[in-house]
Amino acid sequence: MTAPMPAKISLIDEIKARYSFGMPSDIELKKFEKSAVALKSIEPENGYAALGILACIKGNEKDCRRNHEAALTCSGRTSIQLTNYANSLRLLRIFGDALLYANEAWTKDQAYLSALDVIIRAMYEAGIGGESLLWHLERWATLTGKQHVVALWVREDEEDKLDIEGARNEEGELIPWEQVKAELGL
Repeated sequence: MTAPMPAKISLIDEIKARYSFGMPSDIELKKFEKSAVALKSIEPENGYAALGILACIKGNEKDCRRNHEAALTCSGRTSIQLTNYANSLRLLRIFGDALLYANEAWTKDQAYLSALDVIIRAMYEAGIGGESLLWHLERWATLTGKQHVVALWVREDEEDKLDIEGARNEEGELIPWEQVKAELGL
C-alpha cells in the first residue's frame, strides 16, 4: 500500500527543494533547524527526519543517523521514513546502508517510486551495475513508462568506455587504439 502524502508542502520537501539548488546558507540551515525542532512536537517522525536530512547536508553522519533512527522509531518504519534515511545515507556515500534501508522500503511498498529511485541511484553511485541495476531500471520503466535518468548515464558510460578502447571509423566500427597508432605511424 502506498503511503499517503501530506496535502501541503512539508518542511522536508522545502529542505530538499532548497538543497537541490546547492548548499543552503547558515541562516537558512538555522531557520530549517528551528522549524524541525518545532515540528517534532506535532509530527515527531517528520521533525526528526528533517533534522536527519539537515545533519546529512552538513555532513554530520552521527546526527544524521541518530535523528533518522528516531524518525523510524516514531513512524513504525514507514516506507517514507526508510527512504528519507536511505537517501541521506546515499548522499553521505554510505551506499551499503543506504541500499539496506531503501530495499526495506521497497519491499514494504513496491509502488513507492522514491524507494526505487534511491536504490537505482545508490547502486549506480556505488558502482554496482550488471543485471541487478538493469533489473531495477527495467522495473522503473515498467512502473513509470519512462526511462530513469541513471539509464541514460549507464548508456553514456558504455559509450565512454568504447572511446577509451578505440576510435570509430566512418561505418561506426571500433578500431583499437594500437591499430590507429600503427596506421598513423605513432
